[in-house]
Amino acid sequence: LATQEGQLAGARATVVDTNGRVVADSEVQLSALENEARHPEFVAALRGETSVVTRKRNDFGVAVLYVAVPVSGGAVRLAYPLADIDIATAHARRVLLLGSAIAALAGLAISWLAATTIARRA
Repeated sequence: LATQEGQLAGARATVVDTNGRVVADSEVQLSALENEARHPEFVAALRGETSVVTRKRNDFGVAVLYVAVPVSGGAVRLAYPLADIDIATAHARRVLLLGSAIAALAGLAISWLAATTIARRA
């Protein structure tokens, strides 16, 4: 279930019980995982709060966005590498800049045509 949900969300999914013990993970074998109760996002989720935390993962040194929510019997956390989010943001920024440039050029062309038409009539 964690693997399926993680793939659907495009993120790593981790499920913990009420004691913070990992009961499912979409990417790592359970035997390789520690008790997750100490992580701030799980602390908040196990108190019944939704939590959003950004920090670097120790194993890769990559900044990761963690979102944890309480569920019946524990909590679920999704982990999104910020590099993926940065790539999507950069793409959106490029599309926006290109659209703005096209709109500005179209505005200049229309202004020039209007000005030359008015100047010929005068």
